[in-house]
Amino acid sequence: MENFKERQNFKVTLLRTPIVFHASALNFSTVTPPLALAYLSACLRKNGFSVSNIDAVGEKIDQFGRVAPDSGLEYQGVSVDEILQRIDPETDVLGVSCMFSSEWTHTRRIIKAIKKRFPKITLIAGGEHATAIPFLVMTECPEIDLVVLGEAEEAIVEVVDCLRRNGDLEKVNRIIFRKNGSTIQTAPRARIRKIDEIPWPAWDLLPLENYLNSRSARGTLNIRTIPMLASRGCPYECTFCSNPHMYGRYYVTRNHEDLLNEIAHYVDKYQIEDVDFFDLTTITKRKWILQFCDSIIQKKLKFVWRITGGTRTEAIDEEVIIKAKQAGCEYLGFAPESGSEEILKAVKKQVNIKRMYELFKLAVRHGISTKSNFIIGFPRETRKQIYATLFLQMKLAFVGVSDSPIFEFMPYPGCEETDYLIKNNHLKMDDEYFDSLTTNISLTKKKRYCENVGPLELYFYRISGLSLYYFVYYLIRPFRFFKFMKNFWGNQVFNSIFEQRIMENLNKFKKRAARSF
Repeated sequence: MENFKERQNFKVTLLRTPIVFHASALNFSTVTPPLALAYLSACLRKNGFSVSNIDAVGEKIDQFGRVAPDSGLEYQGVSVDEILQRIDPETDVLGVSCMFSSEWTHTRRIIKAIKKRFPKITLIAGGEHATAIPFLVMTECPEIDLVVLGEAEEAIVEVVDCLRRNGDLEKVNRIIFRKNGSTIQTAPRARIRKIDEIPWPAWDLLPLENYLNSRSARGTLNIRTIPMLASRGCPYECTFCSNPHMYGRYYVTRNHEDLLNEIAHYVDKYQIEDVDFFDLTTITKRKWILQFCDSIIQKKLKFVWRITGGTRTEAIDEEVIIKAKQAGCEYLGFAPESGSEEILKAVKKQVNIKRMYELFKLAVRHGISTKSNFIIGFPRETRKQIYATLFLQMKLAFVGVSDSPIFEFMPYPGCEETDYLIKNNHLKMDDEYFDSLTTNISLTKKKRYCENVGPLELYFYRISGLSLYYFVYYLIRPFRFFKFMKNFWGNQVFNSIFEQRIMENLNKFKKRAARSF
């Protein structure tokens, strides 16, 4: 009991920094509650620590501001000063989620401001960005005292406990910390095997209702939506993904009963109507997905679920699609990435294009909305290979795939393609590079990462591909276009994520325009 009281007096604060985007570009990302903070908070609380959260996005979802007077970047959420005002002066440890490299320069600015205001706080960084390039992060931001690498649920508890006891950090695996002027990296840590023992996310410590009530954080159905994880890791090794640094290839699924109990809890406590699975790859085991669907049907649970980010197709067939629809699946995202077999082989994307094409048709036939994610502009990609992707995308417009975004390849830290660009002097990791990652669709982008095709030509392919795709899609289905226009003015339910994002960007433009007056 005395030990518990001692832990309670040791205060931990976790921070999610604002979303950052380029002011001149269209932004097709969505606003979602921070799963990382919710999981870490639950683990700390389970182990007796006093933990609070500052969700700089969720606390003011509809607030926008300029990152700096001379910057072309804007943020969504609370300002730096507002973050500082929210920090308890008695905080002992402050953990910062450094997930996205595109937000690094602003996150770094926030960390420096925190250390200046609260010099005695121990600052910890973690997440995808910090894991991919930890030594650069610590060099560029000496205010950071320690970096937790990769999966952090076990490590954060050990780190905080060690700091509370003034123990030896070298005994905590998979971290990097400063000691006597040196930077020390500890031994590797095994991945968490028993993921069902990880406590459910502590949503009660975050402004979840702000997300549930915000149109920006809801899915196309405009109902109360929550993100969830059904698995951890990814067994594949795509060269444009940083997963090998973050998780490695070990992949494990949750017990479907525990997962459904968590969903039922959210339906009861938060009146959740929609679950959006945020796994790196949700479906890899056919037996697991069929058991999951059967349990939903048997328990007569009333909610819809979606996989918007993309999943594998090897474990999916017509039986799985039919069962998923019966169990409430409304949306399946697939990630063919390219229409070129040569590129798929080069980037180690193990996809059978013909089989995936047939699965798109089956899903549409059985009433499930679908999405296909494509990437063009890989470092060694040729025009002919890009044309193969555009051709496949157009075929999917005739099939009836609801969404078919084309993303331009972006070299994120920690992936094999980025290492290639650095080795060949095509990329330098500086502020200009990190800020360029915020650009989604913009004519101002000048960075060249494709050896055979320039940025303006890629921009043309991307815009023309998207425009032609949706032109054909709506031309074949005029009722969908009229429904979109009706929903556009009524701001209700949308047919696709594309339609929802168009509305969100217009709303952002209106808010920014109103702010300028």
